[in-house]
Amino acid sequence: MVGNATHSINNSKELATELKDLHVSPNHTFVSFDVVSLFTKTPTEKSLEIIHECLRADQTLQNRTKLKVEDVMELLSLVVNTAYFSFGNIIYRQKSGIAMGSPISPIVANLFLEWLETEAISRANDNIRPTYWRRYVDDVLAVVEKESIEDLKHLNTIDPTKSIKFTTKRMTDNTLPFLDCLITLKTDGTIETSIYRKPTHTDQYLNFKSNHPLEHKLSVINTLVDRCQNIVTTQQSKREEMKHIRKVLNICEYPNWAINRVIHNKKEKNSQKKGENKQDMRGSVALPYVKGISEKIRETGRKLGNRIKEHKKDVEDHTKGVMTRSSRMSQSNITHKSAITDHAIKENHTPNWEAKVLKKEGNINKRGWQEAISIRKTENNMNRDQGGKWLPHIYDDLLEVRRPAVADPSGIYPEVFKK
Repeated sequence: MVGNATHSINNSKELATELKDLHVSPNHTFVSFDVVSLFTKTPTEKSLEIIHECLRADQTLQNRTKLKVEDVMELLSLVVNTAYFSFGNIIYRQKSGIAMGSPISPIVANLFLEWLETEAISRANDNIRPTYWRRYVDDVLAVVEKESIEDLKHLNTIDPTKSIKFTTKRMTDNTLPFLDCLITLKTDGTIETSIYRKPTHTDQYLNFKSNHPLEHKLSVINTLVDRCQNIVTTQQSKREEMKHIRKVLNICEYPNWAINRVIHNKKEKNSQKKGENKQDMRGSVALPYVKGISEKIRETGRKLGNRIKEHKKDVEDHTKGVMTRSSRMSQSNITHKSAITDHAIKENHTPNWEAKVLKKEGNINKRGWQEAISIRKTENNMNRDQGGKWLPHIYDDLLEVRRPAVADPSGIYPEVFKK
């Protein structure tokens, strides 16, 4: 029953999509409200009363459970009114509000606030009734008349127990943060959105060298890129945000190839035409990550032919036509999706696409080591990293790898090598 109210918002992406089509008149402005200590201030008895009414009005309840309304209410009352916690080896019972950390608390609080906001909007006078109202849990974004902001204390009068109180935040320099969006109200009444980070935000993400599956690390990149694409409005702001993403991910030791792979995959996915009636009938299962074991049961479906086609297309896209010396130098300063593309532009020649598989290995862990060894043993290779595994240089003698005469603190080998 939660989230079906017309005033609810599911996430910042949905909010940004709505705001693109919203127009604010000159005498209106944005304002945000925040509920003070929502869980511990939510009145339990009133919440149970509201939920009881919702359950009785639900004509589809019996399709989901054999329990009667009174059975559900008896169980819910027991859970809500028996909240215990310990402090200093003493067990306490929470007498008011709902428990922090309980899985039922967000549901109860949401249903109570849905009732409260509906009552507040319906009871409001015309001069203070908001023209736009969206709530995410305890955060509310509204468009109201500039002259009526002081009268919005009306919100604090709806809760019969007087427990629920709202704080108000106004726009500053025509901007207002809400969730992770920074909302900018333009003089013509249109709205631009960009990414908002709190002053305490540290830009610290899962380190690329940490003991987690590669999918988790690529997911970090995907989340940041997806947020940029779906929240940021203008192209200039998108470019600035992507520059920031690359910078902070590089600090967290993410290689450029990983970032470029995610961006490329998202472009391909967006360009593909999807059938409206196409259904994916595959099931899914979630398993905990165990190093050394998860890799063995993971599937892969990338074929050599497909890889060659992708590299070839990228090279052709960036080298077609006559390239002047200045244009080639300009392109060579750009890190492209493919390292082969970088090489083709820099050296001004077309690669020989007659590639072959060096080794075959079904075990992904062993395959990662073989890849790292092959890269280390091959001089003048085009790889941007050391492969699927990090191979210490102490093994160079064993592999008969040519190594630098003097170790370079920067990690970059000099041109002069010795056996």
